[in-house]
Amino acid sequence: MSGMRSIGFETLLSERWLSPIIVTFFCPKDSLFDFTQFYDLMKSQGFIIYPGKLTIAVFPILDGAGFDATAQEQTAQALWTLTLLYAVCPLILKLVAIGLLIKTPLQDEQI
Repeated sequence: MSGMRSIGFETLLSERWLSPIIVTFFCPKDSLFDFTQFYDLMKSQGFIIYPGKLTIAVFPILDGAGFDATAQEQTAQALWTLTLLYAVCPLILKLVAIGLLIKTPLQDEQI
């Protein structure tokens, strides 16, 4: 995390709540920052990044559940809501995608 922070990236969550596998960063506010160039460089180094906008859409939901990214402790409702938004929702979307793939007929020349 220190490397990303040293070049202007801030994390959505405080250090205590960060995952060792997936982390959400805000893009630097520097006008010289070019996401496409950054994406290409990260990809060339073997990193997979996703420029998601879902995080912005879930802030009001998390706020309503009492989530505070600056707080040391979170309420059970806030943590449950965070779990649903970042674990259960993507799982459901993936299952729907798998279901659509199963239902999509393919001809031999398309395989």
